[in-house]
Amino acid sequence: MYRISARGNGYTDPTTVQDYVLLKAAETTLQSGHTHFVIVGGQDASRQEFGQTPGMMQTNIIGNTAYTTYTPGSTYQIVKPGQDVLIKVGNLTGLNNIGAFDAKQVFDAINPRVVRPDPKS
Repeated sequence: MYRISARGNGYTDPTTVQDYVLLKAAETTLQSGHTHFVIVGGQDASRQEFGQTPGMMQTNIIGNTAYTTYTPGSTYQIVKPGQDVLIKVGNLTGLNNIGAFDAKQVFDAINPRVVRPDPKS
């Protein structure tokens, strides 16, 4: 049994977090010498934050009169996706094959599209 956790920031697409979780599950399965994994449980670990833009005030003077207008700022939502998944690894004969993922197939499908940090930097 392994727990896989992934978190993104406000610019991360939720499907990217899913890709990272599945890729890590496949890598963990293969590194442990097994061929398949089953997702036993999962939890959405997304977080919501709110940001605020500043308001703006402008004053115009016409003759001896000042006119001031105020435009309030706006509030916006930032969603930071996240997932926690519990997996069970094993070989296909040792697992209930319903819902079992072939770790090599998952790795081969997802690994090419995942951007990894450069280890030299």
